[in-house]
Amino acid sequence: MPTLPKFPSGQEIYDSIMQKIEPELVSASLPILNEKYKDESPKDKEARKKRYNLAFLKYNKEFKAYMVKLQVQANQYYKDVRLSLEEKSREKETKDLSSIESQIQSA
Repeated sequence: MPTLPKFPSGQEIYDSIMQKIEPELVSASLPILNEKYKDESPKDKEARKKRYNLAFLKYNKEFKAYMVKLQVQANQYYKDVRLSLEEKSREKETKDLSSIESQIQSA
C-alpha cells in the first residue's frame, strides 16, 4: 500500500508561505503586533496597513499555487492506492483460479 503523504496543517501552510512574504504576519507574531505598534503614527500605521494588504494579496496567490500542488499530490496518492488495490485483487483472483484449477485436476 502506498505511503500517505504528510499534509501540513492550515497554520503550517499559512506560516510557511507568509514567512517569505511578510514575517510580521506569521501566527506567532500576530498577538504582539498591537503592543509593538501601539505608539505608531497614523501615517506609519497607514503605510503598514498597505504593506499588510499587499502581503495578503501575495499570500492568496501563493496559497492557490500551493493548493494546486497539494491537489496533485492527493490525486497521485489516490491513483497509487487504486492501482495497489487492483493489483492485490488480481493476485487474489489468480490464486483463487489456480486453486480451482488444481481442485478440478484432482477430481
